[in-house]
Amino acid sequence: MVTRRLAVLCVPLVALVVVFLSFEALLASGRLRFDNDKWLAPDNPARVLLDYLGAEFNAGEQIVIMAPAARQLWELVDSLPHNGRGLDLSDEQQIERRAKLDSHALVRFEQALEALPYVTKTSHVFTALNAWKQGDMLSFITYKKALEQGFIVSGQDLKNQLAESPYFGRLVDDRHEWLAWSLTLDIDRQAERRFEVVTALEAILADFDELGGFRLAGSTYLRHSIDAETDSEFSQIMGVSIVLVLIFAVLLIRRAAQILNIVFVAGACLLVPLVLMGIFRVPVTSPSLVIPVVTAVIAVADSLHLTQLWLADKTESPIKQALRKGWLPCFFTSLTTACGFFSFTLSELIPLQNLGLIGGFSALIAWVMVLGFFAVSALLSTSWRGARPKPRPDFISERATRFAAYCRNQRRAVGLTALACVLVSAGGLVYARSETNFLDVFFQPTSTIYRDFEWLDNRLGGSGQ
Repeated sequence: MVTRRLAVLCVPLVALVVVFLSFEALLASGRLRFDNDKWLAPDNPARVLLDYLGAEFNAGEQIVIMAPAARQLWELVDSLPHNGRGLDLSDEQQIERRAKLDSHALVRFEQALEALPYVTKTSHVFTALNAWKQGDMLSFITYKKALEQGFIVSGQDLKNQLAESPYFGRLVDDRHEWLAWSLTLDIDRQAERRFEVVTALEAILADFDELGGFRLAGSTYLRHSIDAETDSEFSQIMGVSIVLVLIFAVLLIRRAAQILNIVFVAGACLLVPLVLMGIFRVPVTSPSLVIPVVTAVIAVADSLHLTQLWLADKTESPIKQALRKGWLPCFFTSLTTACGFFSFTLSELIPLQNLGLIGGFSALIAWVMVLGFFAVSALLSTSWRGARPKPRPDFISERATRFAAYCRNQRRAVGLTALACVLVSAGGLVYARSETNFLDVFFQPTSTIYRDFEWLDNRLGGSGQ
């Protein structure tokens, strides 16, 4: 009996192991990746215009770093040697000013940012240009050069200069408390490069904690955060799904071999969509996280349906009868689910197109896997005409059976109830609204990134978006 029960679990377990190893191999090779950036097709008019503007003006992506370090900047300027007049510094004074500037954390931080990979431009107080009057001549130099040459003699002088410049409210907030660094990146919309930049940036921020608590914003950081959240939620969804499947199977079946059988089948079906994404190089996006869950739900429902038919059949060929009675209802369940997924292929959004294709084929593959595993496992446990486990009635199964009988006897009431639900849902569409802002779509207002972007919009002129 032990050998027979192990044989029942052998087929779905082997399938689960094979699918899992395939998933790990695709993940390690980079064919399966998390990328929420590419939403519009290359030939979409909006995408064509965005690409043209990006290429024409070398726009790139941006990261904005903010730190409450303005006070350190004013103190640094006050500490620089000067002769009280602002110009006509001696060579020794200019060398001393330059050395003191270069040794300060603010300048070293700026240099570290410039050394980040894929950075094409940095904007900060030190790199910002301004016009400086020297006699009858105007000199257009950076604020750092102005500090080195003595055009600025005090922290208050620098405050006044910035307050009259277009950088006020962008590189320095209107309260003279926070400084901002804006990085322009050429990463060609590649998630791997985005991850590399943000990882390196976080290491730099850890080395310069004396500048205060940093806040991050910008398009690059937003897209990276969405990918990171997708990765994190994917792991959580996989774990929670398996636990819920196990609890559901225990409540309905209460037989260890059949419970594990269903869990193994559901686990394999959970990973099938991800394997398909890796094979066809379809990136994992937030919308696509729903596919493994739906596929596992179909697998569990079909497995339970066939198992109950097998246990309840009174004929001499229970497995054959279960397959004969159950394959078509299970097929229609998978087919209608697949049709629902395939309808997303009509969308112009790439993630929704991928959701439709991968979800539709995954639903059909799950149906094939469930029927195959059920037939093989049932054959290994009992012969086509041999004995079968006696059904063990339980509270949930009895109530479910009564509810199904009631629905069969009250078809008009069930139909009217379904129609009422459809009408209520349709009426709710009146209050539906469309939202395309990634920050509002993917993050709660209480999340750190949401509050940082909102803070930047309020304090630094809205450059976070």
